[in-house]
Amino acid sequence: MVADSSTKYMRNAITYMGKNTNTGNEPLANYFVKELCQPYQGSNRNTTMDNWFTSVPLAAQLLKQPYKFTVVGTLRSNKREIPKEMVNTRNRPVGTSIFGFDKEMTLVSYKPKTNDIVYLLSTTHDQPSINANSKKPEIIEFYKSTKGAVDTVDQMCSIMSTSRKTNRWPLCLFFNILNLTIVNAYVIHVSNAIRNGTKLMKRRPFALQIADDLMKHWLQERYQTVTLNLKLIMSEILKINDPQEGPSHKVPKTRKTCNICPAKKRRMTTTFCKGYKTPICREHVLSMCNLCSG
Repeated sequence: MVADSSTKYMRNAITYMGKNTNTGNEPLANYFVKELCQPYQGSNRNTTMDNWFTSVPLAAQLLKQPYKFTVVGTLRSNKREIPKEMVNTRNRPVGTSIFGFDKEMTLVSYKPKTNDIVYLLSTTHDQPSINANSKKPEIIEFYKSTKGAVDTVDQMCSIMSTSRKTNRWPLCLFFNILNLTIVNAYVIHVSNAIRNGTKLMKRRPFALQIADDLMKHWLQERYQTVTLNLKLIMSEILKINDPQEGPSHKVPKTRKTCNICPAKKRRMTTTFCKGYKTPICREHVLSMCNLCSG
């Protein structure tokens, strides 16, 4: 998934199919990065990624046509491109940084703890700059400021999710698409509200309104079904003042089987429930006066 670091919304995504993915004899990480960034080729943007994707050959390829992307990403310690001088040693002080340069690429080795080394590769930075406040390389500060977009989108989806427990992976995919759609729609709503100076809705009412709008078209179609049992509830959602709900409604005298009795009894009746319009026999009719029924 690709997310915008400034506005925190999803820009592009691909379903991960595991080893069955047809990459055209290309490494899996390289394939996904190129596919996800394909709509933005030639835009001279920066791509921030973690150590599963980052590699020196990929960074070199993305600098060229037709991609024209710069890269900032963490690098795994087992990469053969890392010089031996940058590997962790006991006599190396904590908080030190070692920089390496190769044409457009910059590699930094930072030691935050005694037995820990962080490697970052960048094609954006070309100077061994250190942040004056944190005493960390500027590459690390830039990585921290741009890496959180995907995490933020995932967090927003988990806080307010449409997902339900299911063993069917297409449903899982559908629920995830709904969650991401709601996040993207809310980002657009916030942007429009700020630009136009209108009232900003909270995210939960906004999501509920989206749900109602998505259902409305299908509810209107199903509402035309005469024998539907949920017409009263649907009329409340659609805000339809159905004249059939009034006291002047004449229930058709068609004999039908009681909806509550077991099917084997086959009790025929001409009495229908006022709320759900379902046939009910005399055994299940509740007698009420006009005051109580009102």
